[in-house]
Amino acid sequence: MTAFRTQQFPTIEVIRGRWALAAAIETAILGEGGDNSRADEHGWFYSDGGGSWARLTPLPDGRAVLAGIDRDHSETYRRGFDLITGMPEWGVAHVEAAVSSESGRRWVAGGEQPWLGFVYWRENAGEAWRTVDHGIADGLDRHLLPVLSEEQMLAAAADWFEGAVMDLDDPESAPEQVDAEAVRRGAELGQDLTAEALAAVLPFEGMHVEAALRAARAFSTAPR
Repeated sequence: MTAFRTQQFPTIEVIRGRWALAAAIETAILGEGGDNSRADEHGWFYSDGGGSWARLTPLPDGRAVLAGIDRDHSETYRRGFDLITGMPEWGVAHVEAAVSSESGRRWVAGGEQPWLGFVYWRENAGEAWRTVDHGIADGLDRHLLPVLSEEQMLAAAADWFEGAVMDLDDPESAPEQVDAEAVRRGAELGQDLTAEALAAVLPFEGMHVEAALRAARAFSTAPR
């Protein structure tokens, strides 16, 4: 008999806001084309740039799927577990799309082992997320995805801030640390992020502001 484990995540709207801000910050610093965080036709994508990735696909009726892998901590991948068996049939196609999009080639359930360490889903808005309990670490509990908690989001924003400071001509002129309240405000605005709100998070010249706002706005038209 398949054993399941439940997991509480923030609401979809809170996640959307944080993810939109993450995409905006990364784009502001790196410019368009980096795509470590983005919204597209399959949902919301996040990558750490080193092989770990996650994608959340929210559906209009409240259902949602979250899939991905932590390259260092997904023991489920190392052990070769089948992560599809046990999940509802409606969610399989979304995992297939997530893996195919990340790998750049089509993958279908039952094929070769994908670069995948965790799969979570929920059947209705407001209910807990579920995953098959394999009894070992799947990687999501190692803070891969900053949008899942305010603490992780603030830590990620601090890292991006410090990276931007390092690229300044005069790093000593920059504030000592990111403004946590500005990060919270930016996450609340999410896809409606403004140039002023972004500047409060990244108060530096040379940021790709218009591209960053486009990256945030993309989350308003992603699958809901």
